[in-house]
Amino acid sequence: MISPVITVKPSASIKDVAKVFLKRRISGAPVVDDKGMLVGIISEGDLLFRSEIGTEKPHPYWFLQLAQEEHLAAEYVKAHARTVADVMTRKVVTAVPDATLNEIAALLENNSIKRIPIVKDGQLIGIVSRANLIQGLASAPRDLDISISDTEVRSKLLQYLNEQRWAHTSCLNVIST
Repeated sequence: MISPVITVKPSASIKDVAKVFLKRRISGAPVVDDKGMLVGIISEGDLLFRSEIGTEKPHPYWFLQLAQEEHLAAEYVKAHARTVADVMTRKVVTAVPDATLNEIAALLENNSIKRIPIVKDGQLIGIVSRANLIQGLASAPRDLDISISDTEVRSKLLQYLNEQRWAHTSCLNVIST
């Protein structure tokens, strides 16, 4: 978990947030109010389709005929808004401080997101990103016990596989080469 967290205010300008992302080399930030309460999150994805740089979402004629007016209005607001409050995601997926890495990894994957704010009593206390998990993987010590025999390796592997619901061990055999 990273703490303290780089945050932005709902009143911040879109241009200022883009500058923060570039200067701090981050791709998103929690949005907090004056009391430090999490009120949203903003990411690079929220800044892609902007009128200032001519990247508003183009739509074919048939899409414009079928799309709901609310959807088109929301896209317009996101492309032309000037403050974070108008483009941020308000329904933020969060985790508690004692969440396991496995739980956080599952939240990241299941919600197709890149960062999880860590919140306690509504207060932002940290953040975990995909990059943090990759850093953990890269710095993890190697736990190799090469002193055990091939027979012991086979036994431990089969025992582990027997505990997995997805492993059909009656169809498996483990041999050393």
